[in-house]
Amino acid sequence: MNLLHSDPGFRPDHVLTASISLPGSQYKKQEDIAGFYDRLTKNLAALPGVRYAGVGSDVPWTGYNENLTFFVEGRKFVNNSHARFHGATPDYFLAIGIPLVKGRFFSDRDDVKSRQVVIINQILARRYWPNEDAVGKRITFTDEPKDGDWVTVAGVVGDVKDTPASEGAEPALWFPLLQQPFSAMSVVIRANSDPELLINALRRQVGQLDPRLAVAEIRQMDRIADAGVAMPRFALFLVGLFAFLALLLAAIGTYGVMSYSVGQRIHEFGIRMALGAKPSDVRSLVVRQGLRLALVGVAIGIVSAFALGRVMQGLLYGTSAGDPLTFVAVSIVAIAMAALACYLPARRATSLDPMTALRSE
Repeated sequence: MNLLHSDPGFRPDHVLTASISLPGSQYKKQEDIAGFYDRLTKNLAALPGVRYAGVGSDVPWTGYNENLTFFVEGRKFVNNSHARFHGATPDYFLAIGIPLVKGRFFSDRDDVKSRQVVIINQILARRYWPNEDAVGKRITFTDEPKDGDWVTVAGVVGDVKDTPASEGAEPALWFPLLQQPFSAMSVVIRANSDPELLINALRRQVGQLDPRLAVAEIRQMDRIADAGVAMPRFALFLVGLFAFLALLLAAIGTYGVMSYSVGQRIHEFGIRMALGAKPSDVRSLVVRQGLRLALVGVAIGIVSAFALGRVMQGLLYGTSAGDPLTFVAVSIVAIAMAALACYLPARRATSLDPMTALRSE
């Protein structure tokens, strides 16, 4: 439940994604690559039904996790600062739904003629400028920087984890596409309604710019998000199913043992009731004796679960293997089912007439 209801850091609804790779033989210069994607995003944004259109080097939860070493201005140059690096056009963040926290998004002015800028995520900002505003700070990617090697932080965006099951987001930064073009990019379109209605329009726009290009991996972002949690969701469904079956089998076994035990003691119950014991007293006696065994079993189960729970830690998200709420809740359920399994046969036995119970052998 924690995994399925966690904030992904972006908005996957009404988003269409696709992959395009520009061949190096035709797109040899960086300005050719940047120019193609710039024209494509502008043409897509002008289509009816399109709210935002952007291009990025990747989309969340698709396995891209390349790192880049950087150095912070005013800090000792130590080669231990790393961040995921990406490329993006100005409207990429609006199209994918990653919120702006501080500063600004990229603009068309962020080209090769202007100063170099990056956008960073919150975890990177908090880690390297914990009590400061990261906007306006400078980083570099060489340990002997010249004046032109410094890159200014233009904005801070929300965190997006590498995978939905990751413990937290990794430091990440984005370059503007006009300054650092990538030949292989992902198109991201936020639609006003059903994004699948824009598939043919996307292919037409790409074909008009370059008929030789193929549009691959056309998918809706919410399906990518669903696929990201599909395996852990399936694994935990199986674990939950087996846990339910184990609890059911335990209840059936407890009921069978107690039913047999009560059947063997019907003569005793008849004597007790003949001597003045009330049926409720006999039922309480049986339930108490059964619960003693149940409590011993639950105690053994808790110790075993603490010892073996670490095996499941890799499947858990936002919950520890020794989560006290889980242990308390499951213990209560197990004891309640054991009490019910004891009460039902005792109630049936004490409903007999005492004389009939006395004659029973």
